[in-house]
Amino acid sequence: MAYRHRLAAIWFADIVDYTELSASDEPRALALVSAFQEAVRRTVERYGGRVVKYLGDGAFAEFSSSQAAVSSAYALCAAFDEEAKSAGVPAGRLRIGVHSGEIVESEDGDLYGDGVNVASRVVGEAGEGEIVVSSDVQRQLRQRPEFRFDSLGPLDLKGLGHVELFRLREHRGLGPEAQPDGWSRGLYLRLRRHAGLTVFAFSVFVVAAILSFVTRDSSHPPSVQADAGSAASAVAILPFEVSGNAPAEWREGMVDLLSANLDGVAGLRAIDSRMILRRWDEQVGDDSSADIRQSLGVGRSAGARFAVVSHAVGSGPRVRLLADVYDLDSGERIGQSQTEGPADSVFMLVDRLSIDILGHLHDGPPLDPPEISLARVTTDSLAALKAFLEGEARFRESSWTAAFETYQRAVTIDSTFALAMFRLGQVAGWGAQGAPVEFYQRAIRHVDRMRTRDRLVLEGALARERGSLRAIGVLEEATRLYPDDAMAWVELGEAYFHLGAQALLGPGMSDAAFRRGLAIDPRFSPAYVHLIDNAFGLYADSARATRLVDGFIRLAPATNEARLYPLGLDLVFGDSSSRRRARAVLDTLPMREAVFVARNLLWHPRSLALQESVYAAHDVPLALAGARLRRGRLAAALETLEDPSIPVEARAAKLYAADAWGLPIPASTLEALVGSPANEHETPVMVFLRGAYAAERGRWDRHAAAVRLLETASENLRHQQDPEAADFAAGAAMALGGYRDLRQGRYEQALNTLEAARIRVSGFSSGFSDSRDDVNGILRRWLAEIARQRGDPREVQILESFWGLDEAFRPLARLEIARAYARDGNDAAARAAREEFTVAWAEADSDLRTRIER
Repeated sequence: MAYRHRLAAIWFADIVDYTELSASDEPRALALVSAFQEAVRRTVERYGGRVVKYLGDGAFAEFSSSQAAVSSAYALCAAFDEEAKSAGVPAGRLRIGVHSGEIVESEDGDLYGDGVNVASRVVGEAGEGEIVVSSDVQRQLRQRPEFRFDSLGPLDLKGLGHVELFRLREHRGLGPEAQPDGWSRGLYLRLRRHAGLTVFAFSVFVVAAILSFVTRDSSHPPSVQADAGSAASAVAILPFEVSGNAPAEWREGMVDLLSANLDGVAGLRAIDSRMILRRWDEQVGDDSSADIRQSLGVGRSAGARFAVVSHAVGSGPRVRLLADVYDLDSGERIGQSQTEGPADSVFMLVDRLSIDILGHLHDGPPLDPPEISLARVTTDSLAALKAFLEGEARFRESSWTAAFETYQRAVTIDSTFALAMFRLGQVAGWGAQGAPVEFYQRAIRHVDRMRTRDRLVLEGALARERGSLRAIGVLEEATRLYPDDAMAWVELGEAYFHLGAQALLGPGMSDAAFRRGLAIDPRFSPAYVHLIDNAFGLYADSARATRLVDGFIRLAPATNEARLYPLGLDLVFGDSSSRRRARAVLDTLPMREAVFVARNLLWHPRSLALQESVYAAHDVPLALAGARLRRGRLAAALETLEDPSIPVEARAAKLYAADAWGLPIPASTLEALVGSPANEHETPVMVFLRGAYAAERGRWDRHAAAVRLLETASENLRHQQDPEAADFAAGAAMALGGYRDLRQGRYEQALNTLEAARIRVSGFSSGFSDSRDDVNGILRRWLAEIARQRGDPREVQILESFWGLDEAFRPLARLEIARAYARDGNDAAARAAREEFTVAWAEADSDLRTRIER
């Protein structure tokens, strides 16, 4: 007897507890088996498979693809449940095990081999109503959105060892009523009958193309579909040239499959495949071998801007797909794509080819709209790519939650999709759920799948989120190497905005970076956000703020920000009646929205009273304490800082910083907070504060102990692979050494040491509770004091750095700047700086105002 080896997807199905049913009611059991076998016959035929044999209360079937096998198993469970109900038997008693692998077929059509053995073991692990598949099946289908699986873990299968199995959790594929009609099933059977082994392996492609073709929305004739949309983004998939043992039917079937993959992705429109085939028949003919001129002519006559000329080569059990992408305006080839692999991985190969073609289309002549560079997207899953591109659209319109959900779907489909993971971190930082650092770290694990420019931007974003000033250097390098990369400029703007003050950079640095990003990509609405923040809080420029708000709303009209920004314009720049109406609306906003308005739009000195009232109304104690410090309301701030919900570290950092600025903080309060010796269980921030306080009191043994603790913490953190935290601890130890020099009058040495420490001691100034940026502010305060003592003109530069969104001591810095300018005889600059202080402290504690201005 002759045997043939080949690949196939197979399943075993049987009725659970049939023996028990047979013993209790044999006639009903026999009727159920008959109904079961009829359901198997109909379902397997409907999905293009073959019933190998019936096994009493079970059945054994084969299919050309894992997709068909799992879909038929799902349909069979539903069909059998109906039969069971008719027989008066509870539903959900069928179990099915699916495997894909090598089988051996005898002349009589029976199947043997390892693949059969695996499938027979897999079904034994399924429970009532369950479909369980092998890892080979799950691997082929995991990137297809129609299927969702839950891992059962590695199970010990008799004679096979440990095999990982998966339970089908969800199936959203075509139901039986949407499967191929008679002519398409007949074509499948003819392919199998006439093409032999290799063509049988290829037939899955043809069936897939047919499925797409016959289920496509045909409510519009081809001419209407072809004319819709912009011709600038239209692509024609031309009939494939086939060679080797690839089936001739593929020549047309692949037109529909690739067209379906490319249509609607990132602004592309695939010309309807029926139009392409009709034009080909008219201009080339069924049997003609077209040259490139004729081929491209077909694409032009269909109204396309681009054409894809492809070739499929079959060689034994493998397939190679090649595609040349042409710009029809110039007739030039703009890219070539190629993929190769086993015939049982055909869907993955077609998806890879589609993704590569998309990359060439978006790196070629400009598309309409020119939004996404697909050459930077690295995933083998077309479903993941489509989810990612949907996320990109949502990100661009500042829809943070929607963007997060679609990016999450992309990484669920492809867990190695590093760029999608990076985007998850970005939108999490903008207000969606999750911690940005977590997503950035997960993206770093697959960074080898990213382009160099994206790796740099990711590295910079991660450093920024961890509060490291190194982020600025990394992102400046990214923009130097890739000046046309809008995202690099936007991330650099983020680094300047959140870390620039700690790096002694002016606020205009972030504005310039965001404007550069918008010049490259005018539709990226998140780039407007901090420009708007600065227009309100730094410049109080109504014209600038109005222009930026209008620009944002045009791009992101459905966002909360688009609703709140006009309210901010009325609150800050409106006339008295507009302000009154806006204030009434502000009082009705939920906490999150009201705090957004207060923090982002009400931080100019003229708006601080309103900001404080919002924080008080919504009980945001740490923010409220900062607002009261900004207004010189020290007594109220001290009372607020007693709130038990404020972390001890945050309370200590704020009060120690206030003391460093000369505010009269009660000695007993500071002693209670930071007067005890540092210990190894405390955070580096608390150890630093205790060490600095000890230096002020001349407790040099405690100071030295704090330095040692910080040095040890730095070593431990470096071993734990947390370089930014390690740098912070090392910088804090260095800063305590510099402060010792300052207290002992060694100003030159203190200046050098503290300046080096400042670069390493920083925190992400993005909220109300990261005390590391408070430590950096303390160092800058010390540096400004040294500069004043030495008559160093850098004093003003250092004091100008206190401009941040949540900077509690900005008015006091402005007062000292006014004094520095007055000493230099720059009276105009001195008056402007003092005016800002005066406005901010208009309602300061009277005794404090007198003391500060003395």
